[in-house]
Amino acid sequence: MPTATYQSTSQTVVDTELKTVGGSASYVGDTLTTIVVQSASVMGSVTVSRGIFDFDTSNLPADTVVTSATLDLYITAYGGGGAGFYAVGSNEIFNTTGSFPTWTQRALGIGWGTDGGSAVGPQSPTTLSPSGAGAVQYDVTKIVEWCRDNNASDRHVVIVVKHQNETDTADSATFASSNHGTSNYRPKLTINYQRGKGAMGQAVFYGGRLQRLRRRAGKK
Repeated sequence: MPTATYQSTSQTVVDTELKTVGGSASYVGDTLTTIVVQSASVMGSVTVSRGIFDFDTSNLPADTVVTSATLDLYITAYGGGGAGFYAVGSNEIFNTTGSFPTWTQRALGIGWGTDGGSAVGPQSPTTLSPSGAGAVQYDVTKIVEWCRDNNASDRHVVIVVKHQNETDTADSATFASSNHGTSNYRPKLTINYQRGKGAMGQAVFYGGRLQRLRRRAGKK
């Protein structure tokens, strides 16, 4: 069964933290080694922050049918009372030029359709409630399908990770970003897909680039 493997430094994942403090947007940056997802009270102001991850999946064939997909993240620190965190799809890509993105703008002069990263797509079927640091995995099959349909012009998969109750003020999780010094901790998106006459394959976006693209021929 033939297998083709591709590796390209041009396929990147861009990620950052979107933050609002007391209702005002705050720029965090895109060179962070960790991303904090939280709902907390800081000096009397409610602070909400989300992680947003943009995977360029344009290397996948246009006729790809997603059969399954997972998002692997690593929590470097956790504080709180057991609240959960979930993944949700976004239908907008963002620009990291200058002081963007922020909670309210995805690029200079261009707002999100919905503040906080336009998290309007399907969400992961499970909400993960960590008890401490360690690896977590989300089923993002529906999210990937939806993103590739709604971001069809560029075929980016944009995923927001958020607190399950953003009126809660007691919980936070710190996730490793694509800039983290430990490569195994960096965000990883794995997509299993089918195309043509049953041809199947797997794409792994890991450590800031497309790490592996495998295709297996189907039956004629």
